[in-house]
Amino acid sequence: MINYKDIKAILEEKIDMSNQVLILPHLRVDMDTIASSIGLATISKKLDRPSFILVNDNPLQIEAGTKKMLKSAKDQYDFINIEQYLQKRTEKDLLIVSDVNKTNLISCPNLLPSFQNIIIVDHHAKDEHTISTPYQFIDLTASSASEMVARLSFLFHLKITPKLAEYLLAGIAVDTQNLTRASSNTFKISSQLMEKGTSMEAIEPYFVEDFVSNRKWNRLVDRTEFQTYKAAITVGDDQEIYTGVEIAKAANCLLGFDIDASFAVGRVSPFEISISARSRGIIDVGHIMKEMSDCGGGSPKLAAARIQNQTTEEVGIKLKQKILPAFHINS
Repeated sequence: MINYKDIKAILEEKIDMSNQVLILPHLRVDMDTIASSIGLATISKKLDRPSFILVNDNPLQIEAGTKKMLKSAKDQYDFINIEQYLQKRTEKDLLIVSDVNKTNLISCPNLLPSFQNIIIVDHHAKDEHTISTPYQFIDLTASSASEMVARLSFLFHLKITPKLAEYLLAGIAVDTQNLTRASSNTFKISSQLMEKGTSMEAIEPYFVEDFVSNRKWNRLVDRTEFQTYKAAITVGDDQEIYTGVEIAKAANCLLGFDIDASFAVGRVSPFEISISARSRGIIDVGHIMKEMSDCGGGSPKLAAARIQNQTTEEVGIKLKQKILPAFHINS
């Protein structure tokens, strides 16, 4: 069981020892990784250390709600890319990795050896790609990194503004489908954030969809095939480029039907394909995604994989071959 007081103590110690703090979200940023990074930057500010949040994604690949959050927060928090950070870095910088723990899911793996101290704050399972550091704070019971950072914010007695509470609540909401898949602890933390001046209504603008994007992921859902009575898979046209969020939304949508697991496959760049997988818990989709790719994995209920230099059709065929044995074993 993870002890949040231990995380607080390590953060205090390592931030105090540093000149400045680099906060690193995962590639293809979403609202959870950005909101949790903002919360960690606020903790750093309370401890009198400057911080930078590194975002190195193509703006065209950032989903609309995350763009709104970045735009809203840009005047209070320092968002930079790798080149800008390299001009600011010092030998005593602390790296905090938020909502990710794997070297193949961050934008600057080559920089890792240059940090004396690295802290991971995440809720995803570890694997052989997990960043090597003694400070791996990974809570598999948490709904999101934002939930973890909210708990830390209360321990640090931060002055949580309505805006910070809004960001963290939105980060929790995006990983729990607006709290429809939330534990009692998640509800408790969300309630505490609402007491700071936010609400579910306040975060609604982050979830207003772009019409074109909505139609795109719905067309992906329309391509669904059922591999068994309890497994659904949709494979996008190889010429169509999706955002990672659009693929995830297709997988989320499918799990709303009477199935045990859903899989959505789509191209996210000319060279890379992404898979989003969701499960009600009977089937371990994290294991399936790990078998699909070295850049795959996650929890038993929520996982993803990235595959390069293949077509969506090829990936779909391989995925079907992995799905059927999993259902036979667990049936």
